Amino acid sequence: MTVRTFLADLLTQLVLFAELFGLPVLFVVFVLKGMLIGKPLSTTLFLPGYIIATRADMTETVLTVLVVTLGYIIGQLVIYVGVDRYGLRFIERLPYVNFDPTSERTQQVLRWFDTYGGLAVFVSNCVPFFRGLLTIPAATSDYPLGWYVGYMGSSSLLYFSAYVALALAGVQLVL
Repeated sequence: MTVRTFLADLLTQLVLFAELFGLPVLFVVFVLKGMLIGKPLSTTLFLPGYIIATRADMTETVLTVLVVTLGYIIGQLVIYVGVDRYGLRFIERLPYVNFDPTSERTQQVLRWFDTYGGLAVFVSNCVPFFRGLLTIPAATSDYPLGWYVGYMGSSSLLYFSAYVALALAGVQLVL
């Protein structure tokens, strides 16, 4: 077996796996991402990669973006409810979450939330590396859950839709 044959077979198997299990796996990945413990997972590659690999049509693409957005919202709700109920101890027990309440970055996030509230939640969920960080101050400040979900959910849908659209546009340019 040549390297080329091996790689072609591997790619075929990966596409078959994506077609069979991809959407449920993506859902779980985005729940973890929403819970802040999936930060090491590159959803900016997984989501468009899945859509491209499965040759999803527009309906399947929209459904996929809605499913992963729902997963992300669920993950964020776990953080919000956990912090609201158990305080910062909840965050400290999660793997891969580096939350230091005394750090300058955390203090800046708290100031943004104190100053801009829901707008800060919306904008931060559209910015890589800041996504989800305002969940903690929202939960500790008793910010209304409905408002939080509205800002976070709409900005997450916008964010995921935008990077899928950019990836698909990039593929069209190459082809």
